[in-house]
Amino acid sequence: MQFKNWYWALAAMAVLLVLNTPNACAAGACDTEDFYPTYYYHYKYSYKPNSEVIDLIMSDYYWTKKSQYFADGYYLSFDYLRTVSCTDATDKDVYDYITGSLRTNLPKPHRENIEEWNPIICWIDVGTCDEEAELGTRNPKDIQLNTWYYLDAEFKVKAVGEKYAMRVEPEVEPATNYTPPPWEEWCQLACYYTTAGSSGW
Repeated sequence: MQFKNWYWALAAMAVLLVLNTPNACAAGACDTEDFYPTYYYHYKYSYKPNSEVIDLIMSDYYWTKKSQYFADGYYLSFDYLRTVSCTDATDKDVYDYITGSLRTNLPKPHRENIEEWNPIICWIDVGTCDEEAELGTRNPKDIQLNTWYYLDAEFKVKAVGEKYAMRVEPEVEPATNYTPPPWEEWCQLACYYTTAGSSGW
């Protein structure tokens, strides 16, 4: 179920921007690419609206340079992967992305691609089936520099109390429904050790 209380969602985001923006992390692991954000911040908030447990992952992104991929013909997404650890990319299925829960001020149209359900990726090559969702924009050319963008997404927790690693990977790929190899350009922006169904990392 989607997060219903917009007032608290907006209030939480406002607090994050006021209190945490000075502590945003500078990108490092992605320094060989040009499409990763210059600054970013990720936060996880867990709540229980009914019998389900929801993890809300809130992200803030800020670019100070234009990428060669911020142009027509490309998509820009952020992959949210849940894995065994930051060094072991084996899939750990602790939650499901809630389709339609994406909230972002990235340029429209937005992109919401659930790769976990993609038969080409998950059934043929099970070992790579660790991308819960690719979330972003189909129109990266309209990304403005020196502007904070937020991206919020909700995940239904399937294994409360289970420890896992959350990886966040920016990715660019040609604007097609199916991209043959080489599939895309991507890099690991951040990785957090955390527990499903709990707030914070």
